[in-house]
Amino acid sequence: MRIFGDDDKPRPWMAIIGVMPDIQQQSGPNRSNDPVILVPYRFESNSNMAVLLRTQGSPSALTAGLRNEVQQLDQDLPLFDTMTLAERFSRQRWYLSVFGTVFLIFALVSMGMAALGIYAVMAHAVGRRTREIGVRMALGADVGAILKLVLRRGLVQLGLGMALGLAAALAVCRLMRIMLYSVSPNDPVTFVSVAVALGVVGLVAIFFPARRASRLDPVKALRYE
Repeated sequence: MRIFGDDDKPRPWMAIIGVMPDIQQQSGPNRSNDPVILVPYRFESNSNMAVLLRTQGSPSALTAGLRNEVQQLDQDLPLFDTMTLAERFSRQRWYLSVFGTVFLIFALVSMGMAALGIYAVMAHAVGRRTREIGVRMALGADVGAILKLVLRRGLVQLGLGMALGLAAALAVCRLMRIMLYSVSPNDPVTFVSVAVALGVVGLVAIFFPARRASRLDPVKALRYE
């Protein structure tokens, strides 16, 4: 095969020595599986080039030996920016790491505020039913019945709120699909972790005020404002 340069002139003929499987080009919104031809350096020279080596031990231990080999080929050929592949990716994607950390902090703060809001709403809802609880206790309801009643109603509200919240989160994550790389927008671990954390907070918010109200004296509960 032969390729043509920018001046529409053909390059020398080249023999195909291998065919690679599909590889993903770029990352993020620019990722694609466009055709790629890898040519020898003498056919497509550049002002600099990179050599990728697979090592058995520590990569940093090979830097001195690699530099000696390069100098034996050409003493004027510099060897610079020696780093591991992970360091290379980290340098190229540093802004993603910064933004990811900032968004993680915002997410944790938002989750804490949501948990606090759930606790406040649930505790307030149970507190407003103190007089009702007093009436039920005066009519013969025991502590277990009161707890079951309050927990059942609280869990219905909590379940409905979490269902609506998860549905909204799934819709938003689908819109962010183009910004993600090697991560599913419907990450089950994240959704389950957040749902469990908020569910635990909701249960605590329901249980403790309900237990406190169920232990009140019925006379005092009836007089509660």
